[in-house]
Amino acid sequence: MELEAYPGSEEQMQTLNETVKTFRSQLASYGVANNAKPTLAVKATNAATHTMFVAEAEVLKSLTKAGELIVLRGDETEPEGCLSGFVSDEITVYVKVIGLIDIKLELTRIAKRQKQLTDLKEKLA
Repeated sequence: MELEAYPGSEEQMQTLNETVKTFRSQLASYGVANNAKPTLAVKATNAATHTMFVAEAEVLKSLTKAGELIVLRGDETEPEGCLSGFVSDEITVYVKVIGLIDIKLELTRIAKRQKQLTDLKEKLA
């Protein structure tokens, strides 16, 4: 079967792919362990995109290795304790970080990196 037999399927696959990439990138940047099963949420402001995410929720959950995947409409609020990322102007993804990462450790790591960059900037000036 060719994708041409299913109008819009190529765009849907591209949207799913970009969403998975964004989730994976977020999880990697937060230092989430590969064996963790995080709670993830995706919000779509477009009704057709929301419907696609609902239909493909199990695929998205599997590809992101999520323990739970929540699909939100544009007017719904994101779950508490989440950090957001953006796929496009109509798609926002959320990773629930409470209990998933050590916030104090991450803040210490960021402060250390910021000091390194400030020192480097001063050396170059």
